[in-house]
Amino acid sequence: MRAALGFQARTGWAALVALAGPAETPTVALRRRVELVDDTIPAHVFHAAQEARDPRPLVKQAERTARAAGRRAVLEAVRELEQAGHRVVGMGLGVGTGNLPDKLEAILASHALLHAAEGELYRRVLVEAGEHNGLRVIGLPRKELDAAAAKELGVRPVALREHLAAMGREVGPPWRQEQKEAALTAWVALGARRSR
Repeated sequence: MRAALGFQARTGWAALVALAGPAETPTVALRRRVELVDDTIPAHVFHAAQEARDPRPLVKQAERTARAAGRRAVLEAVRELEQAGHRVVGMGLGVGTGNLPDKLEAILASHALLHAAEGELYRRVLVEAGEHNGLRVIGLPRKELDAAAAKELGVRPVALREHLAAMGREVGPPWRQEQKEAALTAWVALGARRSR
């Protein structure tokens, strides 16, 4: 049976939901929280870098730590799903739509850019983790996730919400916004046409 991973990144962690089955009526096959930082790295790394004498090593260490954690999480999820008899066909993720400056100094000079950079760091390492593990990664705009998923799947937004609510009742708590968003991205990856 086909399955797909879906992630929704938060600061220092991500919600992971895997869906399996036909794209018309998928079910939750896996759900977990993925930690992307450890005790040695602050989750709000760009905020911490503002206070550092040399911010580059801290940001680089955070990137390495998050990248390794993301790759490990994707690999473990794929293995678990394969052991359950599923074939993982892709991965979805909510992505940002803005552009960040290339220079770290410009990011550190703006509070709004600090938040944007942290979000982008965690989303980027998850995309890289999926690609590193051989998955086709589909990014959907975070701020328009419902509409984008409905369009990609050819389903009315109300039908998506109803099915997501049913999934939540079936698996029980936690089924917060981040799990629903991760499930939506997995659903799009599961339903993606093979020609893409």
